[in-house]
Amino acid sequence: MSDVNGADVDDAIDPDETDDGPAVPWQVQLVQWVQLHFAEVEFFTDSTKIRWCPTWWEHPEAVARLKALWLAYQAIDYSEDFGAVSDWWLHHWDPHRAILFHDKGPFRNCDTEHGHLSSASDKRVLPMPATPPEEWQHGQGTLRGLE
Repeated sequence: MSDVNGADVDDAIDPDETDDGPAVPWQVQLVQWVQLHFAEVEFFTDSTKIRWCPTWWEHPEAVARLKALWLAYQAIDYSEDFGAVSDWWLHHWDPHRAILFHDKGPFRNCDTEHGHLSSASDKRVLPMPATPPEEWQHGQGTLRGLE
């Protein structure tokens, strides 16, 4: 990450360096940000179709998206662009929010009342094998239909 809204964030956001002593782990900072952000901007009722998991940190996709949002939000402080906050809402929060809270999103089997995976009927399937087939590991693999 070298440039966000005109700010060099490689130097600006370094979780290993603080002026106040030892660094706070990114996970702790992320949890604090998520709690504060959601307390300020999100409101759920039983009638809404929004999905959320009280243990959101158990969902790798949600953690990845929320971490991306948090890092982009931190970059606002180092930007000289007066539109950076608006840009964050439009180009970061809104697209991720739409996926995070969608009924087919990472929290599809969770709800705020019954908790994590309360209606889990689907099993997690990896999009591809974790290890390529043996022939691919030795440079002998081909693409089907293209050999």
